[in-house]
Amino acid sequence: MLTKLVVAIAALAATVAQAETIFRETFDDADWETRWVASTWKPQAEVGKFAQVTGKHYTNEGDQAIKTSEDARFYALSAKFDKPLNNKGKDLYLSYLVQHEQKLDCGGAYIKLLSADVDQKNFGGDSPYAVMFGPDICGSTKKTHAILNYARPGEDAVNMDHKDTIRTESDTDAHLYSFVLKQDNTYDVKIDGKSVKAGELVKGWPFQPEKQIKDPSQSKPADWVDAKQIPDPEEKKPAGWDDTPKTIPDPDAEKPEDWDDEDDGEWEPAMIENPEYKGEWNPKMIDNPEYKGEWEHPLIDNPDYFDDETMYNVAKNVGAVGFELWQVKSGSLFDDILVTDSEEEFNAHEEAVLAKTEAMKEKKQQIQDEEKAEAEAKAKEDEKEDAEEVDEDEVDETEEETKEEAKEDAEEVAAEEEEVKDEKKVEKDELKLDQLRDSRMLRSLTSVSRRSVAMRSAAPMTARTFSSSSEYDVVVIGGGPGGYVAAIKAAQLGLKTACIESRGKLGGTCLNVGCIPSKALLHSTHLLHTAQHDFKSYGIDAPGVKANFPQMMKAKEKAVKTLTGGIEMLFKKNKVTYIKGFGKVSAQGEVSVALTDNKGNETVKAKNIIIATGSEVTPLPPVPVDNEAGKIIDSTGALVLKRVPEHLVVVGAGVIGLELGSVYKRLGSKVTVVEFQDAACPGMDKECVKEFTKLLKKQGLDFKFGTKVTASEVNGDVVKLTTEAAKGGDEASIECDTVLVATGRRAYTAGLGLEQMGIQTDKLGRVEVDDAFRTQVPGIFAIGDVIKGAMLAHKAEEEGIACVENIAGKHGHVNYGAIPGVIYTFPEFASVGKTEEELKAEGIEYNVGKFPMMANSRARTVAEADGLVKVLSDKKTDKMLGVHIIASNAGEMIAEGVIALEYGASSEDIARTCHAHPTLSEALKEACLGAFDKPINF
Repeated sequence: MLTKLVVAIAALAATVAQAETIFRETFDDADWETRWVASTWKPQAEVGKFAQVTGKHYTNEGDQAIKTSEDARFYALSAKFDKPLNNKGKDLYLSYLVQHEQKLDCGGAYIKLLSADVDQKNFGGDSPYAVMFGPDICGSTKKTHAILNYARPGEDAVNMDHKDTIRTESDTDAHLYSFVLKQDNTYDVKIDGKSVKAGELVKGWPFQPEKQIKDPSQSKPADWVDAKQIPDPEEKKPAGWDDTPKTIPDPDAEKPEDWDDEDDGEWEPAMIENPEYKGEWNPKMIDNPEYKGEWEHPLIDNPDYFDDETMYNVAKNVGAVGFELWQVKSGSLFDDILVTDSEEEFNAHEEAVLAKTEAMKEKKQQIQDEEKAEAEAKAKEDEKEDAEEVDEDEVDETEEETKEEAKEDAEEVAAEEEEVKDEKKVEKDELKLDQLRDSRMLRSLTSVSRRSVAMRSAAPMTARTFSSSSEYDVVVIGGGPGGYVAAIKAAQLGLKTACIESRGKLGGTCLNVGCIPSKALLHSTHLLHTAQHDFKSYGIDAPGVKANFPQMMKAKEKAVKTLTGGIEMLFKKNKVTYIKGFGKVSAQGEVSVALTDNKGNETVKAKNIIIATGSEVTPLPPVPVDNEAGKIIDSTGALVLKRVPEHLVVVGAGVIGLELGSVYKRLGSKVTVVEFQDAACPGMDKECVKEFTKLLKKQGLDFKFGTKVTASEVNGDVVKLTTEAAKGGDEASIECDTVLVATGRRAYTAGLGLEQMGIQTDKLGRVEVDDAFRTQVPGIFAIGDVIKGAMLAHKAEEEGIACVENIAGKHGHVNYGAIPGVIYTFPEFASVGKTEEELKAEGIEYNVGKFPMMANSRARTVAEADGLVKVLSDKKTDKMLGVHIIASNAGEMIAEGVIALEYGASSEDIARTCHAHPTLSEALKEACLGAFDKPINF
């Protein structure tokens, strides 16, 4: 092997003498750092260092490389060429050696060809590059990047990754990665000298637009019949089919003996499934005689199509090579970098380095064999020592003496216990009494502490008086999460209560057209994606799994219907009067209700009125929503689509846009997210947002940040959006078949009579309230989305309870510093408390504890290892200030962080709390360990 290596290196030297080398680096000399510049684009505490080393499997002591040396760090290093490179009219070869001496669980090991104008000191993730090539590994993601910077005629250059997932190597052997770009517009990706992906550039990257497109002047005829089957019109529902209810009172239920009708209300038995219920009746389906088949959209030549004979020419002004990486575990070794336009030089380099890697494998195997032999020898020695016999007589004698001593000790202890029995009994009883008193006192003190802030912040309320039979104590306008919860709580506190809702269904936006139906679709599509993409790796063969979109929508509607009906049952149980109609404050203590179904008007009198009307979608003038047409829709329209879009453009990278974008991406849509800001999820921790966005990009969501939509045009099946940079710039356009406007919501307060009552609203329609949720007008309160703060259902619920507690003379309070927020994508992104940016702005010194999910046993076991947990705590007191989680079950995990913030826990408190193993929750424990000390498993 050594002879082969020497011959190969000699051949390489001879070839190099005949060809111009664009760039070569072997890191073998002490002056390598004079050629390479370390970037300072990240804070020093987050940056790791490359160390010059002789690889542990290298066979030549003079052969050296550089290696990442610190875990959980960013790395950025670059070196300039002697002169800039333009590969026009030339082939381009890029090759380098990589070895993960410590197995890489999450991180990159790719190389970049950089602009000749690169600012090396500030070289980072946003620095322009011509080529990014090499392995990227994190959890289940294992791929070789082959990203080229390409500009279509008349357009700015963009970074385009290969359409396919190119395999990579993730073991601890050394591997040679090579990328070849040919003048004939072909390419070859090679690992260890073998081609793993090759072909025409135009087929590998989305350089060209489609040669043909759907004719925008054509659309499906209005009378086209594409329903293959229809319900049999001659079949009739059997008489009495719907007479049998789905649920019935439990015939075996008995009224509890201690039930008090006056205190507990009228007793009703629990409802159970009716065994005689027949289900929904559906007629049988028959072939549709008017069926015309599936309509195919006519195609025309694409006017934007172009030919480009120089697609390969991506390196127009390349003058440097660099590594810009993030690694959870360090130990990646880099060596033998070559950039050349000579095939002979490349072939000689490849032969030499492959000979080197073979020698390294032999040495690695030799080391492993020696370690194995040493371990086996030690095991035999241990076995020999264990097998040595002890004199049996000595053992018997020792055991007999031990038994006799134990018997004597037991007799002495029994005698002593008998003597002090009466004294101990008295002392024990007194101790129990003291413990009981201490326990009660502790609970009392905890309760006082828990409410003390509320008692100081909420102004004292006048003691309540019960209303007359014709007047309500509380009338709630709005039956959403805040409104219906407030109504139920008021009734439970003994207040005569009515709730007015205009939809005809309780539950508000959240339950009817928001969080509940969207979570149903998120769950269904996650199951679909798992079955289609992950089952095989779990050892489950389920070929042909596909979406039944209409059934998904039906299941979603069933969930909504069940929950809305459940609220009506709760109203009946708690004696809340449900008034169906649009409520408007008409005078002091009066609400005028326009009843639904044209039943006229009704005036309702109340001592206290709570405005809980929620919010509505904020219009985006350049993109007018028309849910009926189904081309430009809002979140409500996205939940009732009849088909899966081919290309969905989401305007707005907030919670709603990302959740619904994820739904349709899993169903097969191409999804483009356009966001005015420079990043997704405004207001959330920026480091976590960056990681979260990276994961969504890996799932196929395409983001256009810093972009605004200035106009829209619907032409048949095509929607054209006109965009430009948020800070101004040239216009661009995006064509799709569906646009989802998800740019936010505004308070729904129009038409409620508030201004006539002297209650002013801001430009977003929100009402100003004090700590007790009182408006400027006595007896009128407001909660939920109609007041300032996050528009979250659970925030509105807490405000509803606190508001009616204040009305009832108690001291209701909401701790706004402990309100969690969750994005229910996969993985989920949950957050509570302060972000790093907020702490820095407030001048608060803090510690950071982070723990990657890939280091969590449960996450790795179920192959859901993407994400991290981040904990922020006060540098002086260790009090927890913020928790941010990206994980498959982050929405559930965040509850522990909420409790910690609510009760003022320190990171050490959580770190010293025993967590079950294996669970995802252990990641929070480890992150807390990292905040005040060091994590154990990372």
